[in-house]
Amino acid sequence: TIGHLYLCVALDQLNALLEKYRKIFIVTLLLSAFVSYLLALKFQRLLTKPIMAMVKQVENLAAQRDYTKRLSLNLTNELGSLQHGFNHVLDAVEERETQLKRHSETLQDIVNKRTKQLYQKAHFDALTGLPNRYLLLDRLDHAISNAKRNNGQLAVLFMDLDRFKVINDSLGHEVGDQLLQAVSVRLKNVVRECDTVARLGGDEFVILLENVDHARDCARVAEAINQVFEAQFNLEHHVLHVSTSIGICVYPDDGADAKALLKHADISMYHSKQKGPSNYSFYEAKMDEKIHLRLEVENQLRHAIEYDELYLHYQPQTCIKTGDINKVEALIRWHNKLLGQVPPIDFISVAEEIGIINQIGLWVVGQACQQVKSWQDAGLKSPKVAVNISSTQLLDGELINHVERLIEQYEIEAHYLEIEITEDVFVDQSTRTVEVISALRDMGINIAIDDFGTGYSSLSYLKKLPIDTLKLDGAFVSDVQYSASSQGIVSSTIMLAHSLGMKIVAEGVETQSQLNFLKSQNCDYAQG
Repeated sequence: TIGHLYLCVALDQLNALLEKYRKIFIVTLLLSAFVSYLLALKFQRLLTKPIMAMVKQVENLAAQRDYTKRLSLNLTNELGSLQHGFNHVLDAVEERETQLKRHSETLQDIVNKRTKQLYQKAHFDALTGLPNRYLLLDRLDHAISNAKRNNGQLAVLFMDLDRFKVINDSLGHEVGDQLLQAVSVRLKNVVRECDTVARLGGDEFVILLENVDHARDCARVAEAINQVFEAQFNLEHHVLHVSTSIGICVYPDDGADAKALLKHADISMYHSKQKGPSNYSFYEAKMDEKIHLRLEVENQLRHAIEYDELYLHYQPQTCIKTGDINKVEALIRWHNKLLGQVPPIDFISVAEEIGIINQIGLWVVGQACQQVKSWQDAGLKSPKVAVNISSTQLLDGELINHVERLIEQYEIEAHYLEIEITEDVFVDQSTRTVEVISALRDMGINIAIDDFGTGYSSLSYLKKLPIDTLKLDGAFVSDVQYSASSQGIVSSTIMLAHSLGMKIVAEGVETQSQLNFLKSQNCDYAQG
């Protein structure tokens, strides 16, 4: 160690200088930060303002779903390119939205149309446009509820067309459908707007009458229906005469619910049908027994030929001038082991309804030919045998061939047969009727019109049809000795037949006074 050096320095001036520089630094730093914030805020606004505007417009578009609006920022930088791209996206979205809307409207139209079609199919008859069974039951239930609440009445009319099966089978389903459509129009014109006309199926119609005060109101409607059916139906190629049978039941007397009312109206309709064309009947409890009997008749009748239960009686047609029996009419009879003797009036109409009348008719023709052969083999002079042919059988294509085979089989001459046709043949005034009758007559078979005066006789067609005999209905003969009008009808019919070159047979002759009057009018034959 050489020695020690001691330095003495004053730091107050240095510390004061450092303090000054520190303050200058802090102030400068704060000022720089503030200036930077201001600059940043200004530049941020320049950048974010258009972006926020775009965001706001996008939010409005999303909320309003109005894709026709566009962004309009008027920028030329990158944000302007972004705006242009966004507007281009909106163009595509708008086009797609328009397509989807158009497609949605098309689908909605299809759905509405299909819904309407399904409702129509579920509630209305496709052929006539009338309410079907489903809608009828719905309306009937509502009507019953209203009647119960208001202590009122309603009526159900069950109606079907007499011999509709004849028309449908002989003329075809197309003609049958045309007739049903024409019938529905007439029925709608008869009832009030508040009433319902429905088609259950086939030729069955139901009319619901609401707010009925008296039973006679129902009778007036039934009579009005029968009245409008008196006019012929002019279809495309056919002129048809059609009648109806109507059954009536009234709520609450005849049934408390829809099922019971329809059932009882149906039963009373069958009762009307048994009374003859253009009839109506009110329901009565005793009708239930008759409908059960009818069902039993139907079941047993299906096997009547098979079980050999049918047979024929032959009723003479006597020549009034000479008293000779030149002709007989074959009358069918039926004896069933369960039902006993069943009158023809109880089973012929049933046979027509269930479609076996043609089979029975052909059986009758065969039995008649066999009887003629038996009489001839026994050495007897056989009279002509008249057999009844239904309208459907007359127009059956096999009738002529079948008759020819029977004549050949039993080796008899055709003139021993006479075909009797009821005036139902006039239900269709077509050339087909004339052709069939002419073919039978050309074979040598006589043709007769049965029950003349009770159906739809047309004098013009009497001239066209090759008819040999008119059979005057017994209703005109029964009171001929008392009624001047019946005498006039009988006399004029006899004159008509003779003027047309026809023979005339008076049916139902039972008294001497009737016979005397017929003889005085030059009637040819009496049957009864």
